[in-house]
Amino acid sequence: MALIKWDPSFSVGVSALDADHRNLASLINEINAACRQRLGRETISSLLGRLRSHITDHFAREEALMERLGYPGYADHWNHHVDTNAALQRIFELGASIDDLSVQHDMLVFLKAWFTNHVLGADQKLRGFFIAQGVADVPASEMGSPQRGWLRRLGSRLTR
Repeated sequence: MALIKWDPSFSVGVSALDADHRNLASLINEINAACRQRLGRETISSLLGRLRSHITDHFAREEALMERLGYPGYADHWNHHVDTNAALQRIFELGASIDDLSVQHDMLVFLKAWFTNHVLGADQKLRGFFIAQGVADVPASEMGSPQRGWLRRLGSRLTR
């Protein structure tokens, strides 16, 4: 069972960033599956390492695009990335106790909430800007409504 299911409303309009987000969801789902199957510390730590690397690369791509385009909310978004990295660092440091089911549960709750907050909260603020700047390359028909669904409402509340 997938913890996160990709939905077109997650799209920020830039295919490279959407691909990053799909990969983030996929990695979180792999971590969830590994925890549910009790694959152990080595497997879960390896998946967390892949997630960390992908998040670092994704943040760098996102920040470079925002900076190049002169995104007016760049400083706030950058601070969101810094806060995220600090929280993720604490999770990655739990590697020694990752076999504990309650630690796994808390980690997965955090990762799902972080993904929701990041994509539906912070990154959805970029969609209109990317469209206005002419860099959005995802057809509007492939982007869900940014105002639809309970996840969108949750994401907007989490960024406050």
